[in-house]
Amino acid sequence: MLNETVSEETPQKRGLFSRFRRQKEVKQRKREIEVPKKVKTSPRDLRGKLQRGKYPITDERYLTGLLGGRDQMVDVKGGPPVRASEIASRCFSQRRSFSSPDEVESTFYTSSWKTTVLRRLNLFPFPIKSPGRLSNRAGDITVEGVKVRDLASSLEYPISSTAELLEKLYIARKARRNP
Repeated sequence: MLNETVSEETPQKRGLFSRFRRQKEVKQRKREIEVPKKVKTSPRDLRGKLQRGKYPITDERYLTGLLGGRDQMVDVKGGPPVRASEIASRCFSQRRSFSSPDEVESTFYTSSWKTTVLRRLNLFPFPIKSPGRLSNRAGDITVEGVKVRDLASSLEYPISSTAELLEKLYIARKARRNP
């Protein structure tokens, strides 16, 4: 027993050193292999909600439900939150089927309220003489955060063409923003 040398390294210290060694090896491996960074998404933003869906999407109601329901506000990059129903409406006004979240996103960002109004008023008889007819047909469309139903009362009637309608809606929205 006197000839035995006592090691100062205890099993706990050996485990500690081996853990540091493993961490160092992992860091070296990470340097060797570049791991592509994932885009951070929150559960409230458009991309985060779209990634949970099953594709292809062919139903506007399914897309609205995927985004959280009709009145759910969804964060959109570069702008204020938008209602889920408006996102679905704008997307399906452009296309009828989506095979990936990227397609839905790109369609939404390239669509506008103007194209949605034009599609909704396709084959609609002009002139429009009262706000009631316009509200019934296109009242739930949102023009930069304000529903057409709310803007219809401030428009001058009769409206004789779609171009005149789009211009008056734009002017009414601009007037509401800067009173």
